[in-house]
Amino acid sequence: MTTHEQVWNTFGPRVIWYPKQTKFFYNASTVREHWIDPGTEKHLLNHLKLGGFYDGIVRSEDPALRDVADKIFKEEIAERRDKFLARVQTGNTVQWVGELGGRVAGLHRVGNRQILLLHGPTFPTPAEGDCSFGLKILEELLPGDQAPRFLAWLKRAYLAIKNQSGEMGQALIVAGASDSGKSLLQKRFITPVLGDQGADAIRFLIGQTGFNGELGAASHWMVDDQGDAVGFNRQVFSDAVKKAVADPMTRIEAKGADAITAPIFRRLSIVMNTGGKNMALLPELTEDIADKLIVLKCDKVTSLLGSTPENNARLVADLPAFLYWLEGYEPDPEVMGNPRFGTQAYFHPELKRELQSTSAAANLLPLIKKLSTRFEGVYEGTSQQIYDELLQSPSRFFLEKIVKSIQQFGRLMTEITKLYPELVTKRETKHGARYRIVVTDEKPEIKTTVVG
Repeated sequence: MTTHEQVWNTFGPRVIWYPKQTKFFYNASTVREHWIDPGTEKHLLNHLKLGGFYDGIVRSEDPALRDVADKIFKEEIAERRDKFLARVQTGNTVQWVGELGGRVAGLHRVGNRQILLLHGPTFPTPAEGDCSFGLKILEELLPGDQAPRFLAWLKRAYLAIKNQSGEMGQALIVAGASDSGKSLLQKRFITPVLGDQGADAIRFLIGQTGFNGELGAASHWMVDDQGDAVGFNRQVFSDAVKKAVADPMTRIEAKGADAITAPIFRRLSIVMNTGGKNMALLPELTEDIADKLIVLKCDKVTSLLGSTPENNARLVADLPAFLYWLEGYEPDPEVMGNPRFGTQAYFHPELKRELQSTSAAANLLPLIKKLSTRFEGVYEGTSQQIYDELLQSPSRFFLEKIVKSIQQFGRLMTEITKLYPELVTKRETKHGARYRIVVTDEKPEIKTTVVG
């Protein structure tokens, strides 16, 4: 007869109790993590029965002992069931159940909490084959040295999730003309390579919602232009991008569910059209974010001769071959070497110039020049003094559209000294930094260098 210990060794690891929701969870597979919510205790017992949970309990077939045999049989069934469930509820408990982006299904420990992840990233088995179709698309979409930069970024992200090592990586930003193939890059390359866990991140990144349960379960955080975002704030967005890149610890809070702060293995990608207001989707290029971005400028893909469904189907079919190729791909050493993120940061020079011309610093400069004009072309003071002067000037309305705090104003003044050193200089004194503003009739030239 099968003992209780034998039953426990076989089925115990496959059943978890979540007391907060008074629920059992069951691993329906004996060879991999495939956790399900059976719904009720009765349904759980049905799953166990089908798996052989009651094997070894036999009813006597002797007609003379039928009544006694039935009683003994039911008592043995009840004893096995009750002892097993009691042991699960005391020894196999978790404090949170859900999904974490990029993390494999199964039991994990976060701080002092035992958690159960029901699902994880899924990858096809890499297999040698032809992936030239996808590589041709990448070469056309990201000309020059940009495709190697993307592939180096993608390989690091893929291995961080596949190997569960969790290394972080820069945010990838791809800008180009409408219908050039940017969304194809997100949906048919990045999302499947990162385990097929993609989610739209824009509303969370601009602070429109604190509920991020879907994002918490995603390894690929996606932004495709601003969508329906209302009240977009570039500074809020920039700060959120920095955090998403540099800090895997994320507070996850879904509606009607328990919150948790846990590490997510993820990457953030942003695709956008070039020109005009679209450039606002690029984060402010400050010193603390420059190393956290890879910004590429794409061309239009011309090799997509089939219909959209046909092209998508081919990319899906080629994915095992692409993963096999990617695992063997050796990134160009020129694009590697960042000690924190592996790949070098990069900002396409054309996009960098366009960003700087529309940045908050560029918008602030005319107000600074007006202030200096009031003082016969030269003004010197601390950031606080300059800020106070502007608040008391007719420029106050425009200032408050650009700057939300004295801290942000100070950062922008420092940025202006780097972008327009012929107009604004900074010197350190024992009483703090002082800025000297000199207005000339010449149009200032933006100082620009390529990051990476």
